[in-house]
Amino acid sequence: MFGWFTKKSPQIADPLNLETALDCYREGKFKEALQRADAIIQMGPDVPLSWRFKGECLFSLERYREAANCFAKSESIGGPGTEDTFLWKALSLYNGGERESAKRVMQDFLATGPESEELRVQAQNALREFGVTA
Repeated sequence: MFGWFTKKSPQIADPLNLETALDCYREGKFKEALQRADAIIQMGPDVPLSWRFKGECLFSLERYREAANCFAKSESIGGPGTEDTFLWKALSLYNGGERESAKRVMQDFLATGPESEELRVQAQNALREFGVTA
């Protein structure tokens, strides 16, 4: 899940330390990880992976609408590590009871004619899970 953060940052006891935020998440301390994500975003709101991380924290806290918004923000900024945020966004919407919106996210992605075969297959599988036949 955290493969997009490949470099370890120095261990500094401050809320902006990425490694500490990731450790909190791994340890199931999602509220603390979320607080750290917010602090990190405040310092650099245009970093897509920070929004993705916040979305994953919110998802783990079952705050699905907020998570979907964070994944959408990450996706809109774009860049490496954001290629599959549409999947997270759709799953957040689906789990939050917004099933039609979740289906539309997948259908819109597939309509773009994705270059990644792996992501295309994941989107098709998700649609089947959502009860939509291709």
